[in-house]
Amino acid sequence: SMNSSSGRRFPGVSRTLSSGRSAPRKGKNTSRGGTGGGGGNTSNSVTNAPIIEGRSSSKGKIGLAAIDLTTMDFHLFSFVDSASYASLKTQLQVLEPVEIIVCDSINERHSNAVLHEAMRSACDYATIEAVQRRYFDGARGLEMYRSLRARSDPSLNKKNNFAENDLCLAAFAALVKYIEHIEGFLFASASIRITFHEDDALCVMDAETWENLRVIDRSSGVKGKDLRTIFSIIASGTLTVAGARLLRASLLQPLADDREIAARADAVEEMLEKPYLLERARSLLACAQSIDCILPVIVKTYREKTVLKAEHRIVQLVHLRQTLQLVERLRQLLPNFTVPIIASKAETLLDDRMDEIRSILDETLNLDVMRMNGKKNSMDARNQKIFAIKGGLSTPLDVARKAYEELLRDLHADSRELDECLPDQNVQLAYSASRQFHYVWITQEANRVAVPHNFINIVRNKASLTFSSRHLMRFNDRIEQSVCEIMLESDDVISEAIDSIRPHVEVLYTLIDTLSTLDFLCALVVYATERDTVRPSFGNSIIIKAGRYPLLDVAGKAVVPNDTYLTPSSRFALITGPNMAGKSTYTRQVGALALLAQIGSFIPAEAASLPIFKRISSRVGQNDTLAENLSSFAQEMTGMAAILGVADEKTLVMVDELARSTSVEEGIGISYAIIEELIERKCFVVFTSHFLDLATLDASYAAVENFHFAPQIRQTPAGEVLDPSHTLYRGSYAGPLYGFEVAELAALPPSMIDRARSLAERLHEEWRSGREGEEGEKNEREILRCAHAFRALLLMPRSATTKANLLQV
Repeated sequence: SMNSSSGRRFPGVSRTLSSGRSAPRKGKNTSRGGTGGGGGNTSNSVTNAPIIEGRSSSKGKIGLAAIDLTTMDFHLFSFVDSASYASLKTQLQVLEPVEIIVCDSINERHSNAVLHEAMRSACDYATIEAVQRRYFDGARGLEMYRSLRARSDPSLNKKNNFAENDLCLAAFAALVKYIEHIEGFLFASASIRITFHEDDALCVMDAETWENLRVIDRSSGVKGKDLRTIFSIIASGTLTVAGARLLRASLLQPLADDREIAARADAVEEMLEKPYLLERARSLLACAQSIDCILPVIVKTYREKTVLKAEHRIVQLVHLRQTLQLVERLRQLLPNFTVPIIASKAETLLDDRMDEIRSILDETLNLDVMRMNGKKNSMDARNQKIFAIKGGLSTPLDVARKAYEELLRDLHADSRELDECLPDQNVQLAYSASRQFHYVWITQEANRVAVPHNFINIVRNKASLTFSSRHLMRFNDRIEQSVCEIMLESDDVISEAIDSIRPHVEVLYTLIDTLSTLDFLCALVVYATERDTVRPSFGNSIIIKAGRYPLLDVAGKAVVPNDTYLTPSSRFALITGPNMAGKSTYTRQVGALALLAQIGSFIPAEAASLPIFKRISSRVGQNDTLAENLSSFAQEMTGMAAILGVADEKTLVMVDELARSTSVEEGIGISYAIIEELIERKCFVVFTSHFLDLATLDASYAAVENFHFAPQIRQTPAGEVLDPSHTLYRGSYAGPLYGFEVAELAALPPSMIDRARSLAERLHEEWRSGREGEEGEKNEREILRCAHAFRALLLMPRSATTKANLLQV
């Protein structure tokens, strides 16, 4: 929580509606690094998000603003949401805010109960603060936007309709006011990047689909949990936090624009064809500092000076200077690319303001200190900050540093205390950041040797002792006072340098975009080179040859590939088969490959052509939700209702074992009705079920194609053993029934299993005899379908008979 970190409270806060499950804390899980784990956050970021909903005729329209305090990036969203606030929940789960700010008209018990519950369910770890509505001022937000945004902000190139964005500007006004008060700094004019987001160019997925496809692991803090996710697999190839952050954003909200997808895929393909470009790019990225952490130093203007802030600003400017050394190498590397997504970045790096910033830093920083190589101890690290500023720029600073050097000389020259108390002993003066200057006595009898009484803070180690004295502590106090004076005087020089850099801050945003984009694309190339992958094409059908599930496709592990073939005329795959045959994995495979294709990645397959989806939805699992008082069946129906509310012909839907938590009659009936509705919506659907009666749908609907996973029987001395082949076959599952083999593994009584087997086989035989009567009708329909496809081929103009079109037919 931001309140606990600063000890300040916003005067407009009227009440705290609810606290997060782990609040206060700086981020959802600060133990997670930039590219490690299954990955929610990628950079220990702290995000705040004010939310406001329109009133009267604007009811249902949401304004959302967010800031990442690590990078000082502002993001503004304005959209019309459903009654269940599905879009808001998805966006909050992408942002993962640590604090949500709402106007005080929000009440969790009355008219806004649904909105409050949506925020709480999406971010149960966040604190929700209610502030006075007067701070949500759209006109004031527009003034702040025009004053604070960087002059060359790319968002200004778009014709923003400020009337339509009034709500998100109101949220922006509340956010700026809140952050400036709580954090105790002001945003400098013309220094921040503000991005208006348009969802039309993105594919929408909800948190349940992220979890089902194992995109990210939002519970990666759970001990013993499998952390392998699509994000962690690809992120292992990133070298910067900014690149990992871009990868995460791309996976959670894939592209839905074919030109942008193709631009990324072109870059991946070029680096695969020219591996030397990949090698040079990654060697350059390995030297890049985390430049996005430098921007807050330039954006913020503090009300008061402190030593800690001064040290931080010095370190970040040194990092900025080291990162700018890479610009010349980037200028030489990027023109070697022919793809527009990278070649266009080369032009932006030619901006003269890059050289101006570098010149300002060269005039301010002591380059000799920056060139310190090798391992630095605590003393070297402190001296690098103390002498980071060039001499001659500030007389008080020069005097303070001279006094510091004299103190160090006096300290090292003063050996009277050791000569009197410990003559002829191997005692040395040492320094550490925690203990400052202290004595180290090297001896093999550390546990038994006697230390004179005038030495204090004695710590005995295996082969040494460390201790101090009052005389030495007085020296430490004087040296510490001198260091504080140096830092505060250095901060004045640093502030002048930052004021000179601030008008050119836009080029630093450009540099961040260049490094993050290059790192992200290199990670996709690394993923493609480590596996047998193919570049997917895009059309109106899902055609995948020998596709493999990305989480199983790892080195040293054999994976059974499977084909996928869904077209506009047969877009519903109904998959049946025994337990543990591979139905659920195959369902996730189709969704994961579609996701990878839409971030611009190559996919693990021999050939692939897919549509570009605007939404990917899934309903997998049968767990109840005690917190929401929902049974397994109620949870399934709630999930399906959300899917049916938005599904259309641009939606990929994955449903696994629907309605298994109710009676067979109800389950078949509900599944039948939902399938009919999905067919009516013209979605692409992968639907798995144990209800064999659903296979008869192919006789009524041409869009339904039956597939099954057949079991494989292996003979052992003990008899037949179920050994699934995990291979998909066309047609519905016709038996035999092997669920009882799974039941036998649970050590159920054999007599009970035999009785159940006989009953099941009798029922299955009755179903099979009824099914055989429909085969003639099905064959006639297949002939008509082939004739229709052949007629479409004959009517196709000769100029349109490309390889891709023939593949579709």
